[in-house]
Order: sequence, then C-alpha cells, then structure tokens
Amino acid sequence: MDLTEGARDLLRSLERPKGCVLRLELVGQRFRLVFDRPREDDDVLTDQEVDLLHLSPRVSRALQGIVLDRDDTASGPSIALRRPA
Repeated sequence: MDLTEGARDLLRSLERPKGCVLRLELVGQRFRLVFDRPREDDDVLTDQEVDLLHLSPRVSRALQGIVLDRDDTASGPSIALRRPA
C-alpha cells in the first residue's frame, strides 16, 4: 500500500489520544479509521519515523496495491482508497 503526500499530511495532522494509534479497519464491506491501541502484529505505515497508520495483517493483505489518497469533500477532508492508474 502506498500513501500520497496529501494522505500523509492528513494522517500526520490528526491528533491521537494518548496511548492510541490511528487504525484502518475493515467493518463488513467498508473500511474506517479509528483510534485504537497498537497491536503486536500490526503492519505500520510510517513517514520520517512517525507512525501514521496501523493495519492488521488481514487489512494489509486486502489492500495490497492500493493507494491511500486525500479526498477533499464538502464535509471536509477524508481518505480515499484508489487503485493505481
């Protein structure tokens, strides 16, 4: 999985509660971002030695080849999952 610069900036800007990480999890057929505790088997996406996003091995496998991008919507910025062109 790759992150665009916009996605990196957005993920870096999110303030995490103490002791929590930002996690991308799969709920049913949808992905969502949540604050959670780090887990021993997490795959971690980092930027300049800063943890940006934690994923379970299952989610990491499901998103192989996907690009996380910033999407500016009417309700504010969000993260979009895209297949590379």
